[in-house]
Amino acid sequence: MARRTLRRVVAGSLGAASLAALLTISAATASADEPNPMPSPTATPSVAPSAPTVDFPLRPGDQGALIKVLHDRLEWLGYSIPRDEILDGAYGPSTQRALTALQKKFWLPIDRYVTRKTWDRIRAISGPVDVLPKACMGEESICISTEQKLVRWVSNGKVALSADARFGMPQTATARGTFSVTRKSRDHVSSLYRTAMPFSLFFHGGQAVHYSAYFKRDGYYGASHGCVNLRDYAKAQQLFDNASVGTRVHVY
Repeated sequence: MARRTLRRVVAGSLGAASLAALLTISAATASADEPNPMPSPTATPSVAPSAPTVDFPLRPGDQGALIKVLHDRLEWLGYSIPRDEILDGAYGPSTQRALTALQKKFWLPIDRYVTRKTWDRIRAISGPVDVLPKACMGEESICISTEQKLVRWVSNGKVALSADARFGMPQTATARGTFSVTRKSRDHVSSLYRTAMPFSLFFHGGQAVHYSAYFKRDGYYGASHGCVNLRDYAKAQQLFDNASVGTRVHVY
């Protein structure tokens, strides 16, 4: 996945006055990710432009501004779209593969189309694109979103790696909050469950970010005992190699 520069951080880092001003502006404008039509040269200045007409469902072969927004959201959620589809704003094969993977991950109907309902769901999952909690910002951090089911490696304000993740069952929930890597164990085996936990980065007692062969096999039909499971072996290894003891871990 290409590196993404984070454009802004959470509203909690803004002053009260700045936040009030932003809320006032937001209320008066259309959604930032649904393109506005160009006003007619003969339009009356006092009349606000009407909301754009959105043509759903989006289909393979479609091109345009909404496809570019879809690409932006898919990339933010860890899916890779080649440059030619990005530049053309085209719903091509890679867009379809990314959409199918997302639909499986979030239990959405699996089809070739983006209906208005699917669009709204993707929008809710992705949230503001390129925005991470303030606790994730800094030189290096492991930023873990339970809502997006994603682990991000953030380095110098850029997302350098994104990987699918799954978490603990309700009775063995993954801890939320800000922690740090306390121990690394490349070939760890759980003393409690006798299962392999390669590339373990411990951050809260016995909870660690690590590769899971069970996650690779079962996907989201299973869950961990509190650890943050990764199913991509190469990405788990890359994260392990990049992180150091003391690296910040933020789970939200």
